[in-house]
Amino acid sequence: MKRVCWSIAGLVLPVAVLLVLSAAGTTREKQDLLWRHRNLGKAFYENPTTQKEAVGEFKKALTFHPSPRANG
Repeated sequence: MKRVCWSIAGLVLPVAVLLVLSAAGTTREKQDLLWRHRNLGKAFYENPTTQKEAVGEFKKALTFHPSPRANG
């Protein structure tokens, strides 16, 4: 019985570590995409001829961070 428990623990632990690491990577990717769309939106907004494109980029940014920070 002890051998079975250790075998299960030996399988569960590496899987748990991989899940945590992949979640951290996903969070970093989402953060990168958020800033990419935010920066594009800002650049489009500052140019009078491309201000309409800014709206689309800001909407894309909101999909990665839907709740704006109060002090940001």
